Amino acid sequence: MTSKVEMIKNVIEDQQRLFDAPFINDYPELKGIIQQMIHGTKARKSIKLYKYLMEAFLYTGGSDQSNEGHYRKQKNKPTFNKIRKALLAAECPKLVCFETFKNCGYRKMARTCNNPELIETCPLPKFDMKRGTLNQMVFSLYFFLRDVCQNDFYQFVQAHFDQGKKECYQVKGQVENFIQVFSQVYNVGPKLIDMAFSHLFFTQYPGWDYRTVGAEMVAIDTLVHNFLARTGTLDEYKKFHKYGLACHTQKGCLGVIEEIAQEIDCRKYNKEYPAYFPRLVQLYIWAYCSMTGENICNGNKCKQSKPNRECELYTRNWCMPFICPEGELT
Repeated sequence: MTSKVEMIKNVIEDQQRLFDAPFINDYPELKGIIQQMIHGTKARKSIKLYKYLMEAFLYTGGSDQSNEGHYRKQKNKPTFNKIRKALLAAECPKLVCFETFKNCGYRKMARTCNNPELIETCPLPKFDMKRGTLNQMVFSLYFFLRDVCQNDFYQFVQAHFDQGKKECYQVKGQVENFIQVFSQVYNVGPKLIDMAFSHLFFTQYPGWDYRTVGAEMVAIDTLVHNFLARTGTLDEYKKFHKYGLACHTQKGCLGVIEEIAQEIDCRKYNKEYPAYFPRLVQLYIWAYCSMTGENICNGNKCKQSKPNRECELYTRNWCMPFICPEGELT
């Protein structure tokens, strides 16, 4: 077992007090979404799911807080049914289905798109999102749930994950494929998909138990990447890279976390956990760094020229921020 595995185990053990629920999420809101997906009529199965995903995907592009703050002030927020009704009067051939919409090209500030002669009848500008990319996202998500999932995401998930009957280590390929398919939604990448769906898959409901899937959904943000870089973990595993798409590959942060998770039996922390639990490893790293968690390892507390000397990892020589090139960490 490498020193980096011991370091991560130390981070997990020190933060057990932060989370009480065995699988972290058991919220009524999420159960309500699942209940509607399973038992709702065909016309209603996607309503709550759409709202949940759309709001989760606001964090794509630009400032997260800026996107969300602007959205909260809107009087005409996009909903599944509002978009369905808005499309009834649409004249643009790009607004027919998921495939035709892929090259929409709407730009809010320029008030144009790839069919500018039809912009006056386009329903996208009716929703005042912070950026045109978000307008495209909310329509792309609608088309995905309607056309790709056939307005039955429950059946879509059942078919994709064999009704959740496989163990964590057996669903890896299925999770990778799921993320690849869902990444077709405009401007939505692996990080947001992992974040949104891990919460949903961790929630249990009669007929819905996909905890083994959620355990494989590892969301890499700058905090997690920079922690792995700062502590020399990326270097030790020979996977050093800049933050970006590479983080969610086997040659990047995802590969490192999965290798570390193979060395940690998470059942020792809670008997209801699976032994192999990469999402938990990622979550505790994030919590150690985040201002809403322990607020220890981040750009405010630790800089390459001025490390956080109160950090236990630094005092135990587990952290070596000086090994990273200037400008790499934030």
